Amino acid sequence: MKAATPFALLSRTVCAAAAAFVLATPALAADNVKIGLLSTLSGPGAGLGIDIRDGFQLAVKLNGGKLGGLPAEVIVADDQASPDVGRQTADRLVKRDQVDFMTGIVFSNVMLAVGAPTFAAKTFYISANAGPSQLAGEQCNPYFFSASYQNDNQHEAVGKTVADKGFKRVALIAPNYPAGKDALAGFKRYYKGGEIVSESYTPLNLLDYGAELSKLRAAKPDAVYIFLPGGLGINFIKQFVGAGLSKDMTLFGPGFSGDEDVIKAVGNPMLGMFNSSQWAHDLDNAANKKFVAAFEKEYGRLPTL
Repeated sequence: MKAATPFALLSRTVCAAAAAFVLATPALAADNVKIGLLSTLSGPGAGLGIDIRDGFQLAVKLNGGKLGGLPAEVIVADDQASPDVGRQTADRLVKRDQVDFMTGIVFSNVMLAVGAPTFAAKTFYISANAGPSQLAGEQCNPYFFSASYQNDNQHEAVGKTVADKGFKRVALIAPNYPAGKDALAGFKRYYKGGEIVSESYTPLNLLDYGAELSKLRAAKPDAVYIFLPGGLGINFIKQFVGAGLSKDMTLFGPGFSGDEDVIKAVGNPMLGMFNSSQWAHDLDNAANKKFVAAFEKEYGRLPTL
């Protein structure tokens, strides 16, 4: 079976949903499909949202400007990583712009806020990133589909890896929001045979990790697991290595804390860190090579996960 890139999966999911939408509503005689792409395009987490936007728009371009056989109109908006801004913007997209589908959310707290007006309008949401546990459980909704992952998946993989490598004392750090809590829950679910010596939840906009580094120095773990995406991870890794903690503690993280943007920004301090991901730009298959080449040609940079 050939592997597919996340953006290819998202494109195909939207195409299939668009086709189903047209078939299910013949009376509307739809002549185009309208997508509301609401993502984080400013602030510390913007790198993730920009890649979602650029990857989606590239997929539409490579598909001849169509989804489900219909001309596609993509309306792009910035949620500013704010649940309130996200909810208000989603409300506008589904009511005023009357989009057929929504996508693009990075952060799970924003996703949970955006879900309310989106689902109330019976508009399909197809996730390119956020997969909060609530929407896989008690808040499961027939209008929500994910082309990415469940929030805890990558973290479960790292938890097992840390256990398999024999680390006995582990410290955990994540932002205090739904995906952060899902992340550490996933890690702990598969980390067996050792002790969690500290578990810290930090503000989502924190960039100075001095207090957390002091806690690590006092707790003396042999491994540290972080879920700090985008700019959060860039700052933490630099400060962690700069404080000399990498000499005695091995750093682990999910792909979000060790992707191409983070590696480029951090540089040599990334050496010695381990992470997990469902995708990498150098996966050796034809679909991935085509996607990466097209992305680099279009935007002049490597795509991230």
